[in-house]
Amino acid sequence: MTEVLSTHLSMGDGEAQEVAAKLLGSYRTAKAFSKLEAEDKRPAGDIAAIEKAARAIKTARVAIESVGYHGSKTMGRALEDLFQDPTAELGTFLWPSSSLRELDLLAGHLQRLQSVLEEAAQKVDPSAMSLGSDLGEGPEFETFMGHKKRRVEDAKHLTRKLASLYFKKTGKIPQVWTDPHSPGNPAYSPFFDLTKAAFAAFEITASAEGCAREVCKEFSSEKS
Repeated sequence: MTEVLSTHLSMGDGEAQEVAAKLLGSYRTAKAFSKLEAEDKRPAGDIAAIEKAARAIKTARVAIESVGYHGSKTMGRALEDLFQDPTAELGTFLWPSSSLRELDLLAGHLQRLQSVLEEAAQKVDPSAMSLGSDLGEGPEFETFMGHKKRRVEDAKHLTRKLASLYFKKTGKIPQVWTDPHSPGNPAYSPFFDLTKAAFAAFEITASAEGCAREVCKEFSSEKS
């Protein structure tokens, strides 16, 4: 990011390093809050999701219990390879070799997992309030945010920081233009180039063009 700022805003190395560190910290904070808000869902929905998972586990267990001799041999070898692999994340069980009990053991583990999920669903408080209620009182703090699409909020937060920085360093309102003469009518502008480079530096997958255009509209409205 230091190189991005040096290239697009003509910053010296020292200033670029300091600003890059602040931008990275701000972006990480915004990303953490965005993730928290995305998980702030209504408890009834969480209960339904856990119960759905429990039913799916039960369906898998019943299907496993119906497997016959030939399937037992084939799956038994596969399970033995999986659970005896020291690099496997699930490698916590010792599966007996040359035995027909592998599927019984698997069904037993699925039964326990089903029970854990069912118990977890029962422990969720259906009347629990939004995470925002810990921060204050009023409707704005009691609204569950998880139902909204927040995938690009952290990216737009960074773009707003870049817009303010661009205005401060150049004295120009950040803009994104459209080239009507090139195939696909691509976006272009110094600010758009800065945004694209910053997104690449921070490995942000959200649309740099979409964020830049939206933030430019906001910025123009604030300055007008």
